[in-house]
Amino acid sequence: MKKDLVIIKLGGSVITDKSKGRGVFRKEVIRRLVGEIVEAKKKNDFDLILVHGAGSYPHYLTTKYRLNAGYLGPKSAEGFSRVKLSLAKLNYSIWEECLLVGLSVCTVPASSVVVTKSGKIRTFDTDIIAKLLNLKIVPVMHGDDTVDDAQGIAVLSGDKTMA
Repeated sequence: MKKDLVIIKLGGSVITDKSKGRGVFRKEVIRRLVGEIVEAKKKNDFDLILVHGAGSYPHYLTTKYRLNAGYLGPKSAEGFSRVKLSLAKLNYSIWEECLLVGLSVCTVPASSVVVTKSGKIRTFDTDIIAKLLNLKIVPVMHGDDTVDDAQGIAVLSGDKTMA
């Protein structure tokens, strides 16, 4: 029998503290939320995909490097790379908290499976996600910068990834 698939979004403003500047991770909040998710999975045995927002981590970089405007030159490449590093730091913190409460996860950056065109998803290869689910490993996705067919770079929110 096929299990229900549940997709849960951990909002960036919940898991980070935007009022305290950049890169402030709310460890106690994520630990509690993931603990509650683990308990729900034990009771209801569903497949799960986690998506998280970026919160206070890369938003200032997106603005600083004008990434919403697409690729504008070498500074855009630098900004793209810095945003990726910032997202990775946040994601690894979440990954660690998941493991601490017994949730086996694997990050699937949208940029590795999604291509956009003018900021809209053109292709989304879900094969790796399906394979992880079959292995009882929870895919974790997040808002991300993607390679875009029309503008070079696009900002893709976690909400669009979920949809």
